[in-house]
Amino acid sequence: MSHLLFVETTGLGVQALAHAKRNGHTVTCLHCPLHDFTATPAQRREAIELADHSAPFADALDSDAVYGALLASGADPGAVDAVLSTLSYGAQAAADLAARIGARGTSPAGTLAARDKGESRRVLRERGVPSVDFRVVTDAAEAPEAAEAIGYPVIVKPVLGIGKAVTSIARDASAVRAHFAPPRTVTGSGHARTGAGDVVPPMRTNFDSFGMLRALAPTPAEAEAACSAVKADVEVLLGFPLLAERTRTPAPAA
Repeated sequence: MSHLLFVETTGLGVQALAHAKRNGHTVTCLHCPLHDFTATPAQRREAIELADHSAPFADALDSDAVYGALLASGADPGAVDAVLSTLSYGAQAAADLAARIGARGTSPAGTLAARDKGESRRVLRERGVPSVDFRVVTDAAEAPEAAEAIGYPVIVKPVLGIGKAVTSIARDASAVRAHFAPPRTVTGSGHARTGAGDVVPPMRTNFDSFGMLRALAPTPAEAEAACSAVKADVEVLLGFPLLAERTRTPAPAA
């Protein structure tokens, strides 16, 4: 049977661990306290109890920390057949670790492109695949000008993660500016709360730069309908310099 290594999981992802165990596979589970909010305490405990090997790591962006957790778990890196994650925050760490130990896994470069909406659009454009127009900007002051360049209405959205929590339709420059205006506070759990009441997970509370993408619709009404029906067709990209500077620690060769 196979040795499957999970880098983080979700509540539903625990079912994948349980299924693997029922089918006779060896399971290693590496987990990070920063992501405890993605499942109930009982589910987090169950994932660890199900695993044959487990260990915590401090930061998914630090490939050495993730590799160190694998060693600390007692699992043999050479015996791991595949590395995966059921949590988006763990996808890059899983891809990097798979490449580092020579196990099956998603391409690190492909994972980087898939998780960054701006990079994904750039790749599509380079390959000649039709896609909506977009801009990624590094300063909130650039947002209205970028929106004007691609044409209203636009959707304002993060480049990385939490798109649903902080996504807006903007039909003019004042709406673009208003998107960034509401104060954001941090709850006792470490989550950010926007002015609209949306709760944003930790590690996504630094809204320092923004981008935008025009909707594939000629009127505001059609744009709003498209946004609700097909989110992939109407996006505005919003970037996080903190994450851009700390995308990941390069994984050395095994």
